[in-house]
Amino acid sequence: MTPVYNYCPLCQTALKHQHFEGKRRAVCPSCQWVHYINPLPVAVGVVRNEDNELLLIRRGIPPSVGAWALPGGFVEANEHPEKAAVREIFEEVGLRASVKGLIGVFMRRPQMYGSIVVMGYEMVVKKRKITCSHEVLEAGFFPVDNTPRIAFKIHRDMVNSVYNIKGT
Repeated sequence: MTPVYNYCPLCQTALKHQHFEGKRRAVCPSCQWVHYINPLPVAVGVVRNEDNELLLIRRGIPPSVGAWALPGGFVEANEHPEKAAVREIFEEVGLRASVKGLIGVFMRRPQMYGSIVVMGYEMVVKKRKITCSHEVLEAGFFPVDNTPRIAFKIHRDMVNSVYNIKGT
């Protein structure tokens, strides 16, 4: 969840709630620091191999432990989302992926994190040897017409977009 501030992180003055820029926000009356509640950025890859098979991971960490999903994760500070997607694929399954293009930008409000903005990238890999990290229970390439159920609707929408599948 988004941290709740009672005191200014800059000058330690008690924050006051007021109407600011069209929303009720916590504002420091001393230094005017504003607590903006922003979404967390996430980068996800629809990763295909040379046989046009889709890479899926079975999640080993919350949320949705044990569920199938696309690989991806949080964008670090000062990191471009494309680089984050490439990094996450390598960290999760040990594959070097290259970005073909942006699929789209999506928003979700998971209970665990408040809100997230998900940037989906179409990606390709040549190497097939998967090495699962501690975050992944298992992973594999699947023909798109024979995949396990993908847990997150945003992920399903991205796959449908890349493979030109009409809604599921």
